[in-house]
Amino acid sequence: MRLPVSISRRAFLSGAPKALAAISVLEQSLGSSAQQAPHNDARDLTALQSYFDVRSAYSPGELEHLYLGKKSSLYAAPAPGALPGVLFFFWDTATNQLINPYNLKVDSTTVKPGNYTLQSSIYNFHTSSQDATQYWNTGQNNVQLTFTAQAVDEFDEVFQWIVLSGVNIASDSMKGADKQSTLAQQNSLTSFSSPGDNVTIVNGELQLQLGLAVMKKESIWDHIIKAFGTVSDSGLLGLIPMPKLALDTVKAIGTMAAQLSQQHDLIPILKGKLLDFRLYDGSSSNPFLLKPGFWVVMNSTQAAPLMDSNHNIKKDIVLDIPGQQYDVVDTTDPNHPKPIDITYAVTNFKLSQVKSS
Repeated sequence: MRLPVSISRRAFLSGAPKALAAISVLEQSLGSSAQQAPHNDARDLTALQSYFDVRSAYSPGELEHLYLGKKSSLYAAPAPGALPGVLFFFWDTATNQLINPYNLKVDSTTVKPGNYTLQSSIYNFHTSSQDATQYWNTGQNNVQLTFTAQAVDEFDEVFQWIVLSGVNIASDSMKGADKQSTLAQQNSLTSFSSPGDNVTIVNGELQLQLGLAVMKKESIWDHIIKAFGTVSDSGLLGLIPMPKLALDTVKAIGTMAAQLSQQHDLIPILKGKLLDFRLYDGSSSNPFLLKPGFWVVMNSTQAAPLMDSNHNIKKDIVLDIPGQQYDVVDTTDPNHPKPIDITYAVTNFKLSQVKSS
């Protein structure tokens, strides 16, 4: 059985064989499991379709509510049962504080105008005690992380880069105070084999999105991710890279992924929409500045109590890079720092300038 979707050839004009291979794997997996009775009802399928909708972006009202705690006529409350969103905070090494992107300003660390490629890596996944008890204490589940970047090319054509990755969760790592999986090596999400597949920014603006879901060990998702490409010496089980996709193709992929997930009990736990960034001033009106370095992506509901009056994360809550665990700890008592009890991921973004030919 093949899913009746139309994959536009336009998505592959730039040459993205890995994307085509990944789509084929998803399509074949859906076809092979079509005879299985779905485990979830139609309402859950709607939730999965929302989770895999990587085209929706935050409205100005949603951003002000999430990042500044404001409510206005522009803000529409989420539907009952909606997944928590995610908040991005930049680790500022000058002030040793996690900074709200609304508060970031151009300085000496900001890239200069030009064309860039983006490299993204994940350094840590940490779960709250509540999520650990619900999903990971039994040792039966891993994590699926969905990373999306969106940009336009020199012809103003919009493309997306989607990477589905699996994070290995050991049951013993979820039972202590610091419930985390550290991925300090072999942790790149965007190491595409062909330079033509790289996330490329030509106009100084970029959209990013991150989602987290629970996937059962030895499930079809687990096997797909491992079969498509394992990562040696890493907490990453593997990656399904889908570079430089046209938007009509993105919609078809979302449909396939949602239906496959309904049949095999993928459970979304965090869902962010596309977040608008600019690389430097003068390039766009996007509200957030993307600085190279470490970013912590947090459960929006759990992060809200940790914000200070300036909407940054409180000064005592720091990213422990010197310890090489890349976990976020509360240092109110500097002699006994303790892990914060929320769900988050630590990522790193590197921007490399593309030299003119």
